[in-house]
Amino acid sequence: MTKKDLATLKKILIQKKAELLNKPVSEIDDNIGDEMDMASNSAEKELYYTLVSEDKITVDAINDAIAKVEAGNYGNCECCSSKIPIERLKAIPWTRYCIRCQEESEATKR
Repeated sequence: MTKKDLATLKKILIQKKAELLNKPVSEIDDNIGDEMDMASNSAEKELYYTLVSEDKITVDAINDAIAKVEAGNYGNCECCSSKIPIERLKAIPWTRYCIRCQEESEATKR
């Protein structure tokens, strides 16, 4: 991976982190409407908190990736230590695993 690739990927990581941290807060009012409205609001709240939780996981992964860039060990699979292909890093710059290890990890979770 070239220095230019590394700089580009770090910039993408920083931009994605900023995007996730600057999402608008959901405005759900529990005190308006009938029982159906309140049930709908409850479902929306649950979805919102799930999304927020997933965003936190992504932000944590981005922070880890940025730290690896700065430490000089970015782009290596955390499982097998092989180089992660640049195409995969461009698609998911905060990925921790090569495709093979990711697929094996997902297969064992099923």
